[in-house]
Amino acid sequence: MLISYIANNKNFDFGAAYLIYDPNSNLQYIGHTNSLHKRMQEHMLGIAAGNLLSKIKRRPSLSQRIEHYKVKYITIEDFRERCFSECTLLGVYKPPLNFTR
Repeated sequence: MLISYIANNKNFDFGAAYLIYDPNSNLQYIGHTNSLHKRMQEHMLGIAAGNLLSKIKRRPSLSQRIEHYKVKYITIEDFRERCFSECTLLGVYKPPLNFTR
């Protein structure tokens, strides 16, 4: 699902762990949030700490069209489970934008 679709659709206002892929389907970022809708807005608008827009702007080799980035998510209501899931996914996949500024 496109990041722009989630950011513009309030039906995604729930807790989740998520994975963000560039338009070439390469995993770039993993996170967790209380509201998937709001967090995707933050990533797209370049607000809040750790937003994806600021990270890709510093990397000209990546697609700069953030609206074309894709999101896969897992709905997880419990905060601790979301954190644990994010940490597990980070350890397994090691996406590049999580480990750089």
